[in-house]
Amino acid sequence: MKKIIILILIILSIALIYRYTNRKDFLVFSIGNDEGDISYKPENARVTDIIIDIVANREIEDRKIQNILVKAKEVIIDLNNFVILNSHVGLITQLNDLKEVFTLLRKYNKEKITVILLDEQSELAEYANKKITLLSKKYGIEVIRNEEK
Repeated sequence: MKKIIILILIILSIALIYRYTNRKDFLVFSIGNDEGDISYKPENARVTDIIIDIVANREIEDRKIQNILVKAKEVIIDLNNFVILNSHVGLITQLNDLKEVFTLLRKYNKEKITVILLDEQSELAEYANKKITLLSKKYGIEVIRNEEK
């Protein structure tokens, strides 16, 4: 009887050790693509929609977005799904909104934030990527091109 109890205790301790050592110790939150553990990719959304959802603390996959941002060890934002390149004036407005998004992301997350730049198919996209890169450096955000991911 004692041997069975000892054997059960050993098996339980091994199971507990296995559970805690193989636990995922970080959460990846992706905005605009499906690469992370939790993804936020609404259809036809724009940069202002991201701001509204963060400020309103929208629920994503049964968790509040501000809580997800606080807990995430990495946040990935793919701008190809949010930025529309139709005119310089519209782009400038979106870049100002993007600055507010970066401010909000840094407010809630002090860990790694990565921005996937726009596909450079026009001069406007090239200009936007240069401005986004400068803005990202200001907020300590890593920048990668779409081909690098």
